[in-house]
Order: sequence, then C-alpha cells, then structure tokens
Amino acid sequence: MKMKYFVSLLGILVLIGCGANEEPNQSTVDDSFQGGEPVVDEGNQDGDAAGSVAAERGVKEFDLDLDFVDGGDWDYDYEVNGEVRAKVEKEDNGEKREISGEEAQQEIESILSQVVIDQARTTESITSDILDILEVPQDQLKQFTLEIEYQDGERLDFKQNF
Repeated sequence: MKMKYFVSLLGILVLIGCGANEEPNQSTVDDSFQGGEPVVDEGNQDGDAAGSVAAERGVKEFDLDLDFVDGGDWDYDYEVNGEVRAKVEKEDNGEKREISGEEAQQEIESILSQVVIDQARTTESITSDILDILEVPQDQLKQFTLEIEYQDGERLDFKQNF
C-alpha cells in the first residue's frame, strides 16, 4: 500500500517538475526593462545581428552626433544589414579616438537598451535621456543631432541647437 502511494506521488512530482501542460510565457511587456532597471545586452561575439539589442527592437540605422561648445564632437554610427556595423568617433581637446566593431556595437547598444526612441516621445525627453546616459551636461553642447530608422520604415530625425 505504501509503495502504491509512493509511486503515485513520484509520478505527480515528475509531471510537475517537467512542466506538463504549461503554456510558454508570452509577455507583451518590453523585457529589456525589468523591475525598473534597464538590462544591458552586451551584444554577441561575431557581429551577427541576431541577438543584438538594436535588431530585437527593429533598429536598422542609428546616427547620433554631439557637437560641443568647446569644439569637441562625438559621432555614433550603427547599421544593421545582415550584420552589425558600428563605429564611435570622439574628438575632445584636439584628441581623436575611434572605436569600431564589437566594442562600438556594445557602446551604442548600451544607449539603445536604456532609452525608447519613437514618435510617441518628445524630442526634448529623448535628448535628455540620451545625455543622461552619456553623462553629458546639456550646457556643454552646441548641437544634438539624432537619426534613427527602424526595419518597419519608421524614421525619426531631429536636430536640437543649444
């Protein structure tokens, strides 16, 4: 009798443990923001667009240009066309630094993972969020230019002078 109960209990535990009759979790919430904290996807190792933050959000092209009052210039270029091409150029105090490939991809995807860029938001709020992420005070900028195109054809282009 005890053996019969034990076998029945064991069978039930196995079914529960295997997740029998469970439907996959199909969340409609943007999973990149969990518990109010942004989750930064570090990208993949081979430059392939699969698994990149931007590809998941449908970003086809991203170009961000910051012109500083002191003459500095930061330019972020990102394109998804089968594979990810990324380049970041920063010129400060006459010194120019350029990164490309995976390192640039990670830097740009870090920005894209922390901000929503679409027509529903004001250009001022998008600008403010990006400057906060980059830790750039607005009073140090002369001009902010953003161009983004999504796979579905949606585009957002704006220039803001300070």
